[in-house]
Amino acid sequence: KKDTFARRGEEDATVSNLKRNKCSIRTFRMTMALFSCDGYSSPTRKGLRSLLACIPDMNQLEDVELGGGMLIENNHDVDILTGAFRDHGSLRKITLDDFIVYATEFPKNGAPDNPSPLLEPLFVETSSSLLLLESLNLKCYACHKRWTQSFVSPTALIPLCQSTSLQTLTLSNLGLTDDHFMLLADQIAQTKGSVLTELVLNDNRNSDKGIYAIVNALLSKDSIIEKLEMLNNRRPNKCTSELLLDRLETNYTIKHLKINSQHQYRNKIEFYLLLNRMGRKTMSDPKVKQDDFLAILENSKDNPSLFMYFLRENPSFIFGKNLKVR
Repeated sequence: KKDTFARRGEEDATVSNLKRNKCSIRTFRMTMALFSCDGYSSPTRKGLRSLLACIPDMNQLEDVELGGGMLIENNHDVDILTGAFRDHGSLRKITLDDFIVYATEFPKNGAPDNPSPLLEPLFVETSSSLLLLESLNLKCYACHKRWTQSFVSPTALIPLCQSTSLQTLTLSNLGLTDDHFMLLADQIAQTKGSVLTELVLNDNRNSDKGIYAIVNALLSKDSIIEKLEMLNNRRPNKCTSELLLDRLETNYTIKHLKINSQHQYRNKIEFYLLLNRMGRKTMSDPKVKQDDFLAILENSKDNPSLFMYFLRENPSFIFGKNLKVR
């Protein structure tokens, strides 16, 4: 595994190093915080463009991470990013962390009455050509010019939802609406063979309706989601909160959940999550081994509520012959 880091003033040497070792590099990480925003951190600018141009030739590359304030100033920036990832069959993880949108809300043809989503090409290309992709993490830090639309259309998310290799999906602060949330919920739930275990949808423009759709479809008893985040400045209403508690009562898989829950529901939500982290799924197995049962009890002995819950759920270990008193 070879990591490559680029620093300001060293881009020429870094490009030479990348070309020389292109067949052995598996991980490419770069933070724009090391550079001045003036002249470097936009993909269109020479320094970053030269580095991104090396990525298609790294035939062993599996992990690309660009973070720390990369500027997206226009559609051409998106095209350069998309070109770096396109048809890169070995890529398994793409992370664009804390990028800053500085583009206007107009498409290439400049028609303000019919704006096109800025990041649409990136989603279309990654979902169609990166068949081994296991993790896609996109997090917008800020938008310097007011945007009223999402950076991607709902339909562009469908191939990602139908992927049987994608395990982690982060779409934070991309202006996603209730339509995006409902589509994500339906498509992921209906995809046979889905391996998606982590879904992060923080700081979007959804309402309670979108949260309800995700909770209803993706926190069922048979769900494989282990981590779910939907933080924004809105709290779920009573109906959604009660649905969430109902789902958590029978869902033994979800272990990490971040949501702006109302205070009266918060303790119960945390209790169910703690049960799952401590091993509720293991304890629910009728064939659970005695050693596993004892180990879970040992780990929960400092929490009387957990301890008594596990005892109540497995009375045969106490009153039957499976557990020897010692």
